[in-house]
Amino acid sequence: PNIAINLYLGAGHLSAYQSFRTAVSSRRPHGEFKFLTRDESLVDLLVAPFRFDFLLRPTTLAILIGQAAFNFVFFPALYGATANWSSVRKNDWKELAALPYVASITEEAFHRGVVMPITMELTGSKIASIAVSSLTFGLVHLGNPENPVPWQQTIAGVYFGLVTQKRDWTLAESIFIHAWSDVII
Repeated sequence: PNIAINLYLGAGHLSAYQSFRTAVSSRRPHGEFKFLTRDESLVDLLVAPFRFDFLLRPTTLAILIGQAAFNFVFFPALYGATANWSSVRKNDWKELAALPYVASITEEAFHRGVVMPITMELTGSKIASIAVSSLTFGLVHLGNPENPVPWQQTIAGVYFGLVTQKRDWTLAESIFIHAWSDVII
């Protein structure tokens, strides 16, 4: 059931992204959203987790190595020397495999692809756009008893926002980083 809920919510995020990007193209002639100079299709977003050329970029490689090192050092301290993988049911593996793919695409499409540019257009501030999208990203991760204050997701949202803006407001690299960070976690 959890994967079904994630797919349902993800479809809504992708729909919001597609609707927003369609609206942007009609608003540019009126002087709005001029900073969105490159278009990314849904296909571009769907293949982004498999764009391994991003590993050649320091903005990607450094964060993934850092994530892996952090987990190597702190995972045993937080969860014991070995994780209890025997508690993972046979069917849970399907969800665990699909989650990084679905979450990275749909969450980035909504938070960095819709919320962040709308905030930028309304405020004219890159900092405000990153702050608002990162806070909304953190807020949607509330409710997990193992992570009651999603500060890690909020900080990750800041990084994803910085990468998105650095790459001319495109989402592909942020999606790649998000997907593989989730795999590492």
